[in-house]
Amino acid sequence: MSNNRNLGNIATAITNATSGQVLTSQGSGVATFVDASGSGVTTYTGLSGTDGTPSGATYILNVSSPSEGDLAYDLAADQLYIRTTSAWKRVSVGIDESPIVTTEPASTHTLNTNGSTSTVTMVAEDPEGFGVTYGIAYPTASNALPNQLANATSINQSTGVFTFNPSTNSSHAGNVKVRLSASDGVSTTTRFCTLSLQFFGGVYGVHGNGTVIKADSNVTRSVYGSPSAVTDSAFAQQVLRLDSATTKKGVTFESLPSYSLNSDTGSKRIVYAVKIDTTSGGNIGITHRDKNGNVLNFATANSNLFMIDPNTAGRTWSTNYWDQWIIVCPYAYNSNFTANTGDVTLRVKTVGSGTPTDVTLGPAAGYGAPTLSNNNSMYFYSGAVSGVGGYTLRGDMEHSMGGLAIYDVSYGTVDETIANFESSIMS
Repeated sequence: MSNNRNLGNIATAITNATSGQVLTSQGSGVATFVDASGSGVTTYTGLSGTDGTPSGATYILNVSSPSEGDLAYDLAADQLYIRTTSAWKRVSVGIDESPIVTTEPASTHTLNTNGSTSTVTMVAEDPEGFGVTYGIAYPTASNALPNQLANATSINQSTGVFTFNPSTNSSHAGNVKVRLSASDGVSTTTRFCTLSLQFFGGVYGVHGNGTVIKADSNVTRSVYGSPSAVTDSAFAQQVLRLDSATTKKGVTFESLPSYSLNSDTGSKRIVYAVKIDTTSGGNIGITHRDKNGNVLNFATANSNLFMIDPNTAGRTWSTNYWDQWIIVCPYAYNSNFTANTGDVTLRVKTVGSGTPTDVTLGPAAGYGAPTLSNNNSMYFYSGAVSGVGGYTLRGDMEHSMGGLAIYDVSYGTVDETIANFESSIMS
């Protein structure tokens, strides 16, 4: 009935119209003809009013404040607008191409678990030259904010930068696919981006410079020889660099959560990020001692990296892992060392790329391995330092630590452990 009544109003207005009059909307479907130059017509030129009128448009309206259903015509752009409840919307009057995305947004984006914001950029241009308005939609009822976000997404309409405010509640972990949009007022172009909120899954963790990922009150971290805390773009925090020809440097961890180098039989596993320079002429490396007193040592001898044991033969680490950040997770250990036999299996991954692969190491002769007095400890070193026996310094070197963590074996596979640790130190 209301539609018929509105059509009747328009028909009546047309019937009663006289020459020189224009048809205007009164809102709510009411139409009337008024004189184009009469007192009932107010013409606005180049407005950018607070009611959301399109800038630069020329309007012929019968009221000074627009009502829902009013029409506006932009003479310069040859475009028609209609007034909605609170804004002007452009009406398609012919072929109108959708905005073209010139900067594609990331298809996946990892949110920061420390509550800090992060951004995704999507830039679009309209073929007809109209301004582009960006928006976001969530896969929730009434477009409610998903659990992974603590506050509404901020959108810079000039740059197309979407700023996300993540939740810090670990129960909100998970993924959510959001829809980013770019609209010219008539046509809309969309892209999907999966936001991932994944919290550290370990029982203990620390960045290279000592910044805590997850604390354990029992762990003692001791630093020797003033290693450098330096910035590295691969990580969220600074890393620890051991680089000197004259000063012995190292960092030890004592009383770590009880872990095993053979995580197939233990309840917890150890994982860490490290970078070793192939040009090192000194002896530098890493040593571990797990809950059962099993010891695993790495050391360099010029461009070789060995697993250390006082037997007569050895096996070097793959050169694929030199001069780059790697994540290492020992998980299969055989304490019965024999010549030319691999006894420790490590899962190794390049930070930021690649897939985890196994590296098997065997014993090497002629090296005095550093000694750790206590179980559940670890030592990154360049030369012997107070309280840790072993190597003496023999030249320039560079050895860097990006982080260390202990995980429950029940957390998941070795690859899942590495993935979570990598995410924690990179974001």
